[in-house]
Amino acid sequence: MENQEFIQEITETELSACKNADTFLQSSMWGEFKSCFGWKSRAFLINWKGRETVPLLAISRSRFGFSFVYIPWGPQMPPDFPPEEKPAALFELAVKLKTFFKKRHVFIRFDPPWYGNNSAVFSANDAALYLSAGLKKSGASIQPPDTVIVNLTDSTEKILEAMKPKWKYNISLAQKKGVTVKTGGDEELEIFYKLLKGHPQGTVFLYTILTTIKLFLKNAVSTV
Repeated sequence: MENQEFIQEITETELSACKNADTFLQSSMWGEFKSCFGWKSRAFLINWKGRETVPLLAISRSRFGFSFVYIPWGPQMPPDFPPEEKPAALFELAVKLKTFFKKRHVFIRFDPPWYGNNSAVFSANDAALYLSAGLKKSGASIQPPDTVIVNLTDSTEKILEAMKPKWKYNISLAQKKGVTVKTGGDEELEIFYKLLKGHPQGTVFLYTILTTIKLFLKNAVSTV
């Protein structure tokens, strides 16, 4: 088991290779978004030995003369990959991926998509497996462990039925106060900008929100 290799080859590729990633945080759009805020986004193709080749988005950033690499909600592994072998495979990926980055990159952080929502809970046994493979669980999470996905093609009634009472109350209250929702585009961003200008977190928050919306609009148009 110690000498077993799980990766056939790693090759760097264009960011567009992650366009159809299984998870949003591994997509080329997320890489492009993070590049707007000082991160460097790079894409790789991971050829899992005896299995399929899967794209990987890695983002890096420098702080105080040192850099680190972050793999958001990744890596995506082939569906038939044995869970008990994932710790050793993750360590091998970190070692081989490190060769693509400069020496000043002091660590690689993974947020594997194998825990959270309806997935398995990270147990003491899991922690021992990862520790024996040379990995340690961080004391703080970056990505939220739970995600709510709303199917907007459902009827309004069906969407409301799935909501908690407090959510329904807030929507009803907004309707009573005259709040309406409509489809918009770039032309509405100026109105949204004026609404956000008074936000207590100031211009950094405003720039982040507007950049996010513009990027999402651009990608939405390109995929229609």
